[in-house]
Amino acid sequence: MAFSLKAELRRRRAARPRGLGQLQINMLSGPVMRGVNVAIVLVSYPAYLHALGFERYGLWLVLSTVLMLSQLGNLGIVQALAKVVAEEYAAGDTLAVRQYSTAAAAALGVSGLAAFAATFLLRGSLVHLLGLSGGNAELARQLLPWCGALSAYVFVSDAQTNVLAGLGRMDLVNGLQTLAQAVSVAAGISLLHCGAGVAGLLAAAMASRLLQHGLALILIARLLRAPVFTLAPISRVRLRRLASLSSGLFASTAVNLLLTPFNRLVIARYVGVEAVPVYEIAYNGAMQIRGLLSAGSSALLPEISRLRAAPSRAAAGRAISRLTRNSTRLLLVFGVPLYAAVFILSGLLLRLWLHGNLQAGQADAFHIMLAGSFVSLLGTVPYHSLLGLHCSRQVLYAYLVQSSVNIAGIGAMWLGTSSVQLSTVLLATSAGMGASTLYLAWANRQAIAAIAPRRRAPAPLARLAPTENS
Repeated sequence: MAFSLKAELRRRRAARPRGLGQLQINMLSGPVMRGVNVAIVLVSYPAYLHALGFERYGLWLVLSTVLMLSQLGNLGIVQALAKVVAEEYAAGDTLAVRQYSTAAAAALGVSGLAAFAATFLLRGSLVHLLGLSGGNAELARQLLPWCGALSAYVFVSDAQTNVLAGLGRMDLVNGLQTLAQAVSVAAGISLLHCGAGVAGLLAAAMASRLLQHGLALILIARLLRAPVFTLAPISRVRLRRLASLSSGLFASTAVNLLLTPFNRLVIARYVGVEAVPVYEIAYNGAMQIRGLLSAGSSALLPEISRLRAAPSRAAAGRAISRLTRNSTRLLLVFGVPLYAAVFILSGLLLRLWLHGNLQAGQADAFHIMLAGSFVSLLGTVPYHSLLGLHCSRQVLYAYLVQSSVNIAGIGAMWLGTSSVQLSTVLLATSAGMGASTLYLAWANRQAIAAIAPRRRAPAPLARLAPTENS
């Protein structure tokens, strides 16, 4: 008996998986790749500013804003694709995965061509809207059609990358995106040294997208052990499902994508194109620090979805509430010291980072955005919790709250003084982040409470009713 028990224990130990599982690898890849991305950003900004100066680099950021706006043409398909692919792949239906991939590529190809046509035909109006003049206006007219072509290709590239995410390989997705960013920066710096200017950055972005897309197709084909695309027609049921999920995500994507371009356009038009890099460095730098801490919060979504499906609603509500509290506490434990250190050392760090390109007021701009990003960091836990609880409508409302506060702050300053300052846009951005976090926290508490509503207290007469022993 003892011998058989020891043999059984040895057999169970041998059957346990060794090393990290795929879920743990996916979770760890986020913070690791985020750290690499931060290092790439630290290299790129000084190199770009040294080669282009603030005015021409601001022109590139304005042109990239057109790329961001054109992302509305993906119609939410890119975000929905990962979910439907994950469901079919879990069921073992690789043909359905290929059908979804083919249908998404075809739909995004059409919308991409429409985005390219709109950029080409409206390039003159776009230049006027951006408030560009002189050499900047002429260069923008020449490059805008190429920006439209890049945006069209980005649709299809992002779709295939999300297919890879649906196959459960977020580690590969994070790696591909980091590799593409590294190639874009390295190629861009090389082309700038060759005198290519802003056009060189556009060419580098296209090259990195080609690399990311090609590698994604190879990896998907290996995982499926079949070609990525198929001529087999997709059923109407699956098309309706993809369309339904896409339409639900499109509104949130639209609100989220429009806010940053709006702030850039306001700065370019009312402050000056040379002020756009100041805003961008402050915003992107603060959000990169936020990303170091928030990368692990995405793991809450599947865990909360699992807890929500528990048989006992009361137990599920308590477990989810405990998980979100502990996660928020963990962010505070690591976030407060990190943000405090960065805030204190920001002046020195900016001087070491930007060297002679440091502008007056750059440190103050970074301090404002640092405060906003810290408040936004606290909203990542309720954000992923609400998605896990299938409360995507509340997430959309949070984006609307953030956008409304941001736009209202800028509008109030313009109505009161007939002018807009860079500090106004920065403060409005941070205020919008704070309002969004407050709404997310409130909505998450309401959603958790709805899982297990409190029972009503028994009526007084019921408590006074006589028992058999009385």
